[in-house]
Formats: sequence, structure tokens, C-alpha cells
Amino acid sequence: IDLVKTYTGLDSTEGIQDIVVSEPMISSQAFSLILVKCENAIKADEIAAKMNESVNPNKWICVSAEKVYSTSSGDVAMLVMASEDWAKPVYDKFKELAGSVGNEYERNGF
Repeated sequence: IDLVKTYTGLDSTEGIQDIVVSEPMISSQAFSLILVKCENAIKADEIAAKMNESVNPNKWICVSAEKVYSTSSGDVAMLVMASEDWAKPVYDKFKELAGSVGNEYERNGF
């Protein structure tokens, strides 16, 4: 659960089936993309909101994420955090590929 908290900000894996994380091992750019497969669409929206609220955009030693975006599509919750220039295009592409999304959540990182 420690790694789940570090990557997603979530305190529990209840209702979660799978988690996929994309982050560079070493980089001068803060970037994190998280996909969470949930038990249903309602849970996916809850997870998207909770991740946006709880994930730590300052979790890296030397860099911080400027923007945090999250949403859900069907039973998948998605979060991306990085600089605005990196996060927004990834977020927009997810919405385009998903076709339809649930509630959208956004906050400033630092």
C-alpha cells in the first residue's frame, strides 16, 4: 500500500483491480501518468477525484508538478501531473481517445 500511496495518493486499494504508472526513472521534468482500472464507473469517478485531491505533486526531490489533471472513462480513472506544457496535451489526448469522460478534476501543483 506504500507504493500505491506514493504513486496515487490513495490510502486503500478497495474497488481497484489494476494500477499502471508511467514515470521516468531519472528526469529533470516532473511527470506521472496513472491509470486505475476500477470495479465500476462510479468507483472510477471517485478514484479520479480522490487521486486529484491527494496525490503529492512535490513527491520528487528536485522537481514539482505544475498541474494535476484527472478524470474517468468507464471503469478507468486517469491522472496526469507535470508542467502545464506536458500535462495538458496528455490529458487532452486521453479524453480524445476515451471518447467520453466523467467529471474532470484539475488543480495547481505547487
